[in-house]
Amino acid sequence: MVDALVAVHATDPATVYLSVLARSRTTNLADIHEAMYGQRALVRWMAMRRTLFVFVREDVATIQAAVSTPLAATLRRRLLSLIDRNGIEPPVTGDLPGWLRSTEATVELTLRQRSATGAELRAAQPRLRFRAERSVTTRRLDPQ
Repeated sequence: MVDALVAVHATDPATVYLSVLARSRTTNLADIHEAMYGQRALVRWMAMRRTLFVFVREDVATIQAAVSTPLAATLRRRLLSLIDRNGIEPPVTGDLPGWLRSTEATVELTLRQRSATGAELRAAQPRLRFRAERSVTTRRLDPQ
């Protein structure tokens, strides 16, 4: 069903399941989970406008080249800027871009070893357990 549509759009992780279930009379939640995490036949991917899509694994290279690589570069710059501006807990000392590259390499290694959800990946990789907050700038209005 996903292959026939090219991709299924999802506004959040649960929408993936709902979109597939709404279009298939024989598929259940376990089937979708198995296709994504057991067989790895379907891929859940953040693509255009930072929304999730599910598509067949064979389309990964095309989606990556067309959409995800430019999006990743933008999100990476934003993350570095956010951490540089606001810091994180636990704090990063030294080379922030180097820390991020090292973290990316560690995450990639973990994903090469096994499939994982975001929560499973965070549990497996301590570096992903940081807390970053957006600063909110408030302007005072001149009473005059």
